[in-house]
Amino acid sequence: MQFLKNEVPFNSWECITLQLEHRDVDLIIDNEKSMKMFLKILSYKMNSIDGSKDSAQKIKEFMYNGIKKQLARKNKD
Repeated sequence: MQFLKNEVPFNSWECITLQLEHRDVDLIIDNEKSMKMFLKILSYKMNSIDGSKDSAQKIKEFMYNGIKKQLARKNKD
């Protein structure tokens, strides 16, 4: 693949670096829809709201406890 002198092969939003325990993995996903889907799946699997692993755990627990309380009140009536 040959590029012009002032042309870059991809845009910055098409790149993502996954920092694994022993290495970094750089990915280029040039389709915006595919990149959004990948990021959603990655966030879900990492249990993340801010890019850090398990950062969504407290929020999930809070929501789960709220639903439990609502169901308990509903069953009480």
